[in-house]
Amino acid sequence: DGKIDQFDMVPIGYSSIPEITYGISFGGDIKGFDFSVLFQGADNVSFNASKKTKRGFQEDGSAIEYLKKYSWTPERYASGAEIKFPHLSATASQVSNYLNSTLWIRDASYIRLKNIEVGYTFSGNLMKKAGLQSARIYVNGNNLITWSDLFPGEDPEIPSYNADDYEPYPIVRTVNFGVNVKF
Repeated sequence: DGKIDQFDMVPIGYSSIPEITYGISFGGDIKGFDFSVLFQGADNVSFNASKKTKRGFQEDGSAIEYLKKYSWTPERYASGAEIKFPHLSATASQVSNYLNSTLWIRDASYIRLKNIEVGYTFSGNLMKKAGLQSARIYVNGNNLITWSDLFPGEDPEIPSYNADDYEPYPIVRTVNFGVNVKF
């Protein structure tokens, strides 16, 4: 019909449900030290950027820094600065900037260091003198590193929605320290 509009849309990318999921774990122990590591990932999956990611503004009116840094402005354009995103807007007034496109439908394939634990077990005569069979100290961490092409702060394990009003939950990283004692 000679014009580009919503009737020219075609599917982009994959479903938000991964076609492939995988994981690998390994561990070992030597001379009282022990460790375990778990990597997990997914492939053939796409992610629809959230409203906050597309529009770039927080509840308090501040802008997300990486969007601010690379969004179009007349000044950035005139200076020849690198531009990766359209002009920021707090509302949907610039509707064409926020339509699903290859800019906003992202490859959500990822590899994540899901869990790692390192420990040391004390045993022997010193433990027996203290009235213990053994004691183990350890540190572990979850979701420590994620390699993906999503925007900063987006978690590829959280499903994306086609709704305009959902917000992503940031990646939650935890580090634990502990002691196990056997009497």
